[in-house]
Amino acid sequence: MSYLEGHRQRLRDRFNGSVLSAFEDHEVLELLLTYAVPRKDVKPIARALLDRFGALSNVLDTPAAELAKIDGIGDSAATLLNLMPALTRRYLRVRWGHKPQLSTREDLGGSA
Repeated sequence: MSYLEGHRQRLRDRFNGSVLSAFEDHEVLELLLTYAVPRKDVKPIARALLDRFGALSNVLDTPAAELAKIDGIGDSAATLLNLMPALTRRYLRVRWGHKPQLSTREDLGGSA
C-alpha cells in the first residue's frame, strides 16, 4: 500500500472510529475529496480551497464553477462539495419532519 493509499485509509478509519468534530477543516475536505479525486494527494487541494475561500462552510457554499478554478478540482469534486449542504438540509428535513427552528437560548445551547 502506497503512502497515499495509506493516508486515505487512515482518514477513513479515523472517521469511522471517531467523530467529525475531532477533524480539522482541511481533514474534512481531504476525506470528502478522496471520493472524488482518485490517485492524487488531496491535502494540497483541501488547503488551497481553505486558503481561497476561508472556511469549510464557505467552500461548501461556493458554486461549482468557482470551485473548479482550484487546481485539482474537477466536475466530480465540485459536485460532491456542493452536494453536502443540500444533503444535510434534506437529511434534517426528513429526520425532523420540518425545518428546525431555534427560538430559545436552550435551543441555541445556552443556559436560561
